Amino acid sequence: IAIKKNSDTIVDSVTADEAGKLPDNSITEVLQRVSGVSISRFTGANGGSTAFQIEGTGITVRGLPFNSSTLNGQQLFSANGASAISWNEVTPELMAGVDVYKATRADLIEGGASAIDLRTHVPFDFKDTQFNVTAGGSYGTQVKKGSPRISAMFSKRFDTGIGEIGVLWDFAFSRLYQQSSDLAVGAMFAQYTPTATRSDNLAFVPSSFNWSTTENKRDRYGAYQAIQWKPASNLTFTNTVFFSQYIEHSQGNGGSVGATPSGV
Repeated sequence: IAIKKNSDTIVDSVTADEAGKLPDNSITEVLQRVSGVSISRFTGANGGSTAFQIEGTGITVRGLPFNSSTLNGQQLFSANGASAISWNEVTPELMAGVDVYKATRADLIEGGASAIDLRTHVPFDFKDTQFNVTAGGSYGTQVKKGSPRISAMFSKRFDTGIGEIGVLWDFAFSRLYQQSSDLAVGAMFAQYTPTATRSDNLAFVPSSFNWSTTENKRDRYGAYQAIQWKPASNLTFTNTVFFSQYIEHSQGNGGSVGATPSGV
């Protein structure tokens, strides 16, 4: 509420009260809690595949894709053909909050219909020593396997002869098993179906039926380090290192029957 009140542009924010306590298992799921943000739940970022993804793969803000992304105000992106990071590759346990800027500002990096900033904790966010461990899991009824997740964070501040120094380490791991089964009906074509009483009955017949089953295992690793040094009351140096890795294995099978009728 304070972020929205003090901002000079249209912004929404989801904030973790404690480390590792963002309310969902992926950044895309966190973002869908923001009004005006929609996510895609298909393997292809633009919905080109019918394979379902539980955690989501892409987002639109107010119906517009190609959003820019930053981490603590620094631009980052991935090789996905757009200006934003691949959202499902970032572990949410390392985040302190997510801010969605729905309108631009002179100090925001341009290049998208909106800007999304991922924020991490720094040691001086806390007044005393912090050590938090979170663990959870889910169970997939189709894949019949459990999916664990765990994260841990440690932060401490020191008073030294050269000023106050703070260190923070944050680690996270999650594994997800999922299965996607789908049946798709092809385009409908008009066909005349003569009967005993009429020869011009018109019916719409599907051109094809397509089906597939995909099993998927996803491992996501995250590590984060922040070091701060305050040599004077009006001067603070901050150094951060952020690492995220996403490993996916999938196998599937499918088939189809039908053909596209030619026009006469």
